Amino acid sequence: MTDLQRNIQMGTEQTGGRMLRGVIFSFILYVPLFVLLSASVVFAQQSSSSSDDARITLSTEIVSLTVSVTDRMGRAVPGLAKDDFVVLDEGIRQEISHFSDADAPASIGIVFDLSGSMNALRIAKAREALAFLIQNAHGDDEYFLVGIGARPAVLLEKTREGEALLRRVQNITPRGSTSLYDSVALALDRIARSRHQRRALIVISDGEDTSSRLSFEGLRRRLRETDVPIWTVLTGTPRLRSNAGAIMDRLADATGGRSFFPRNEEKMNEAFSQIALELRRLYSIGYAPSNLSTDGKWRKIRVTLASSADRAVVRTREGYFPKSRQDTEADASGIE
Repeated sequence: MTDLQRNIQMGTEQTGGRMLRGVIFSFILYVPLFVLLSASVVFAQQSSSSSDDARITLSTEIVSLTVSVTDRMGRAVPGLAKDDFVVLDEGIRQEISHFSDADAPASIGIVFDLSGSMNALRIAKAREALAFLIQNAHGDDEYFLVGIGARPAVLLEKTREGEALLRRVQNITPRGSTSLYDSVALALDRIARSRHQRRALIVISDGEDTSSRLSFEGLRRRLRETDVPIWTVLTGTPRLRSNAGAIMDRLADATGGRSFFPRNEEKMNEAFSQIALELRRLYSIGYAPSNLSTDGKWRKIRVTLASSADRAVVRTREGYFPKSRQDTEADASGIE
């Protein structure tokens, strides 16, 4: 082998060695980079999926309704099933995702008129009627008492002892003016912190308001934001040209409750017995609106029965304000 041939061979071996080392170096450098880039793509896809899931969660709102059904005689109708109900949200039928007809205990706020327009005889009759309510109520119901006077006042904190409620009513001395709207608003605040999911207010009054700071329209706005039905019982005979009866009606209608206008002691007792039975035969319905909007505008609800053969009367709240996008996102993230 000549010197030239030996030089060529040595050069080739050196070049091959450098190429091999270059390939090894490239492998060491680029394989981890490839793995890193691949992981980034996967993470980005997972993040996108998580973001989509979050958006789905944020756009979901469950609307809960408390529904009562009575026949033509005003008696509560039990035993209905989910498929018996039709729920319309802004005129569009909704799929019911939650349904219960359980005889569940309730938190009941009694809003009792103790103003000067309520004499001792009216209070005694109302107390006797309340006894009928307690006798027919669920054994685990809890009660609280708000007094309607010149200023609203909590007269009895939450208790499961019906007799404690009756004793407190017996010791009421009527006097002063009437803050009906303020008292109902106070009861709404109290019942929002009650322990039972089923909640209701019973307003016992002559329907006159003479000293509330809150207007009726202000109270009505509060009522539209809650799912607490109100049963109203008008005591006594309204004064000439009084709108007391209309006010009591509107309180009940706006919330899915019912108003009573008993003319004597017997009718008063019947009214409270019927209220107790209706409370135990309420239906709980929930749905996720298929046409949900987050603009915060009022949405009208209507609940009917699939069959109108029995001509039953179905009552629930008139509608609701959907949560805005910001409120929904805050709820989902746990922001107060």
